[in-house]
Amino acid sequence: MPGDHFKDRPIPEGIDSVLIDETAIDQRVQELAERIEEKCGSDGLTIVCVLTGALMFAADLVRKLPFPVEIDCLRIGSSGDQSVAVSEPKFSAPLKNSVKGKSILI
Repeated sequence: MPGDHFKDRPIPEGIDSVLIDETAIDQRVQELAERIEEKCGSDGLTIVCVLTGALMFAADLVRKLPFPVEIDCLRIGSSGDQSVAVSEPKFSAPLKNSVKGKSILI
């Protein structure tokens, strides 16, 4: 069952409570995969993951899709070493493959 390996793990210091548990997230990702399948069928899909924040979500979603997908990643930054934006967003790692003419999900 999803989440069993986290069940006995203590909540890290500084976190008061868990708002949405792993099981609920897993269920919602499954629902999203089913909706994507309904919309796309098995016609092919390229998933563009914006690093690094979406990486784990994209991996979970891809595992639940019942058809093969292409995956590409890009990195956009505007904060440097700061925690707030200090400049206009810049692509620091652009896509490696062309998405022209493809169905994409970002």
